[in-house]
Order: sequence, then C-alpha cells, then structure tokens
Amino acid sequence: MSTINGFLTDYKTEFGERKLRKLISEVSSAKRFNSFIAECKTRRFLPNPSDFYACIMNSILYSFAGKHKLIALAMLLLNRWDEDVNKTYGLMDEYDLDHFAKRLIQEGTQLGV
Repeated sequence: MSTINGFLTDYKTEFGERKLRKLISEVSSAKRFNSFIAECKTRRFLPNPSDFYACIMNSILYSFAGKHKLIALAMLLLNRWDEDVNKTYGLMDEYDLDHFAKRLIQEGTQLGV
C-alpha cells in the first residue's frame, strides 16, 4: 500500500493536515461513500477506477474539485475498500492493490481542474 500512503503523505505536505483530515472524515462518514462500500461488499465487487471517480464526482461538492483532491479522495476510498471489502473477501493482494492505486492516480490526473 505504499502508493496510497505515499500519495496521501504528499497531499498532506502540499495542502496541510487539516485538509487531509477533512477528506478522511468525509470518506468515512458520507452516505454516498458508505453506500458504495456497502454495494461492493454485498456484491463482492471489485470496482474499476472509473467507478471510484464516479462515486466521488457524483457529489456537487467534488464535481469541480482539483485533481489532487480527487486523487486523494480516491486513495482514501480505496483504502476504505481494502479494509472493509478486500480484507474480507481477498479480491486483491498487496501487489495488485498497489498497481490499482497507480491506475487510480493515472486516471485522476486526467480529471479535475
């Protein structure tokens, strides 16, 4: 999970710990993220990067967010998916999860303002 942690550390350095904590709180408590995780868990679903970004950008709050914020949210949501879904069902190993995080970053660089 070094890609996830590395990106979030860079985000915290660039934008501050307070902003990162706010995103962490949003990912852990927002209804749309809870629904996304619940659906993944119920269906034993491995979402693709587009699914993560669709979930995030479905909110007016993030529909015009910058790419760094979108990628940070995607990394946090992936981390939550890993904890709540992947560790239960074993859909990805650590190597695959790290590769998937890199794909999320790559796709996220094409989004946002």
